[in-house]
Amino acid sequence: MSLSINTLFGSFNNSSANSSFTSGLYSSLSEYSTIRSGAYKKLVSSYYNKTASTDKSNTTSTKLNSNKNAIAQKRELTEVKDAADSLYEAAGKLTDTSASKSLFKKADKVTNDITSAVKDYVKNYNSLIEEAADTTNSKVTGKVSFMTGQANAYKSSLENVGITINSDKTLSIDEDTFKKSDISDVKKLFNGSGSMAYQTFVRASDISSAAENASASVTSYGADGMYNNYYNSAYNWYL
Repeated sequence: MSLSINTLFGSFNNSSANSSFTSGLYSSLSEYSTIRSGAYKKLVSSYYNKTASTDKSNTTSTKLNSNKNAIAQKRELTEVKDAADSLYEAAGKLTDTSASKSLFKKADKVTNDITSAVKDYVKNYNSLIEEAADTTNSKVTGKVSFMTGQANAYKSSLENVGITINSDKTLSIDEDTFKKSDISDVKKLFNGSGSMAYQTFVRASDISSAAENASASVTSYGADGMYNNYYNSAYNWYL
């Protein structure tokens, strides 16, 4: 920075400008002194360091929230998969037509074993619907909706054996009515590849696979700020 003699003192000849010039000169010299001493640089550095710290804090908060969301999504999808697997097993037990395992092979009436198996089917069917309600994954919810739509096609037949489809798409079973039902009506609904239970058996497998695949694709931020697969970083991520 350079100031000429004319610049510094030329305006002293003009008495009307003397006061304002002197004030401006002191201000300029003060600023110049501040810059030379390094105080200005320290002030600027302090500002940018504070801004960088705030940005880092915001980024850290974003990453933390992302990982919390990833953990929640993972948990929800795992619960859906577990519920689907349980329904798959329950439906498989009812639909089995093999001589050694079929519950209907020699039954001429609704037995306690059949009643117990259908109650287990209803319980697991309802659990899957309830767990699926907590996830927003469209592939999973779409397959669950397809399953409940298929069940709704059997609404009248289900009511004939004491099973009601509720407004939330879950099932309710009147055990007394069910036990008194015609075995042939129950068998049509729950045994063999042409039954409602077999359709549920297939859908439960599809839902389980969809939930597993969706869970595997859940990502989170890693320590390096990059997106990582959930399995690699959601629990081990370091800020």
